[in-house]
Amino acid sequence: MAPGIFDEVFSALEMKVSTLQPEERYATLLVDEIQITPGLDYDNSTRRIIGASFDASKVLQIVFDIISRCEKMGLSVDCLTRTAPAQEPRGHVVCEQKLELGTKAVSKYSLPCKEVRLSYIRQVCETDEKHSLKLAPHLKLKHLSPNHYEKMNVGPACALFDHSVASAVRLLVEHGQMTKEACTTAWFLELIHQRFALMTARTPKMALSDICEQKGKDTEAFLQSPIEVVTELQIYDVGKSTSTWKPMPAGIIITTSTALKLRNLMVKQRQLKYLLLSRLGQDALENLFSTVRLKLPVPRARAFKYALRMITLAQFFRPSKRGSYQIDDAVHLAEFISSRPHDAQMPDEVEAECIELDLSPEEAESLHYFAGYMVRNVIKKNKLCETCTTALKAMEGAKGQLITLENYVEGKHSLCVLSGAVATLLQEAEAYFRGSENNLTEGTITLDSLQVSLMKKLFVELPACHNVAYKLLREILVWRLRFALRKKNEELLKTVPEKPKCGSRSAGMRAAVAKVV
Repeated sequence: MAPGIFDEVFSALEMKVSTLQPEERYATLLVDEIQITPGLDYDNSTRRIIGASFDASKVLQIVFDIISRCEKMGLSVDCLTRTAPAQEPRGHVVCEQKLELGTKAVSKYSLPCKEVRLSYIRQVCETDEKHSLKLAPHLKLKHLSPNHYEKMNVGPACALFDHSVASAVRLLVEHGQMTKEACTTAWFLELIHQRFALMTARTPKMALSDICEQKGKDTEAFLQSPIEVVTELQIYDVGKSTSTWKPMPAGIIITTSTALKLRNLMVKQRQLKYLLLSRLGQDALENLFSTVRLKLPVPRARAFKYALRMITLAQFFRPSKRGSYQIDDAVHLAEFISSRPHDAQMPDEVEAECIELDLSPEEAESLHYFAGYMVRNVIKKNKLCETCTTALKAMEGAKGQLITLENYVEGKHSLCVLSGAVATLLQEAEAYFRGSENNLTEGTITLDSLQVSLMKKLFVELPACHNVAYKLLREILVWRLRFALRKKNEELLKTVPEKPKCGSRSAGMRAAVAKVV
């Protein structure tokens, strides 16, 4: 039996489309493959044998038939998304393949050299390994040498091509720990990061739009940059003197060009407010496949068909008309979850130990940058008066180097800069926290007790009307304790003896490929 189209889904989909607004009828067709156990099965619903093999020509005809049916019921299929070639150069960078930019890119962006090197990124990780306060907290040394299974993980790639890593490289250049040639690597990391952020935009703020005409033109101009850069990009395998063709540049060119064409179609021609490119990804299809694999990791053809039918048609089920939460006299579960026990007992005061704070320049910059994040949290979470807000934030002249580099838009100062009073409180709180860090992680003292003690010891120049000193100190201590616990957990994992790793199929696969490069 040849493969075909699941008609039951289209019958239900046609009913749903009839209720959609005109602007909701633009669609993307997602195409992907799933592993199925080979074999023939008899299907009672169709009274035929299913599971026969087929070739690409039949798949192409089915795709055209699906698009034709969608168009007839009122949908407009403007894009087809499939498993594209690699769209991020993480694999080439971590394998220490030589990435060489073209002459036009070097001249246009005033770069000091052509080569993108892993050694600069590794130096950032090695610098962070020595400190508690890190310049690139999400990037680890293990991300630079992934095994076969980890190379397919998106998380480490996002940690590598991140704005904070590029800022850390530039900061070390300014501190004289790297040569100026490292700025090319930082620029390349920033380019890939910004492109990925736009291609996976999930909020109107990052979407392709012409609501702000100048911002729309800048975004469109920026998306041309990756196309121009990877067109001239040369990739050399380790030990080779001639460049080798790789699918990564083609993947970036295809997807970015498609995004620009869709922007012209949706925003300019159809006058939609914005276009979220994340809606064109395969997340929904991967979620569907994950749901199918819950019962059978590798199903047969008939089992896959029945699972697909159940999952897709379940979206069109109607809720019961007889049940009502309004007539239920039981305690609502939401109220039970949201309720918290009230502890009237005051925390005991402890003798906090203060050590002499000797921060490296990198740690000082990281602490100053993160303190701005904590000040922003306090202002955002609490309704403060103008006096308190002004006392927490400082003018632009007081900002550090890392805060300047972390700004996404060069020349604009959108990040929060802490005032002198906050800087003093931060330095003293950090000294006391480091003196009490072991006691906190071991549980001999509590965070509340430490905070009560510090409030009596520290001289705070902040206004008292909204108790901002207490709220800011709480924010500082909570985040520092989280960092300390993360460091403690990493140390504990090194001491735990290895246990059998094959408790499940996925765990066994991870263990089997752990040493495969």
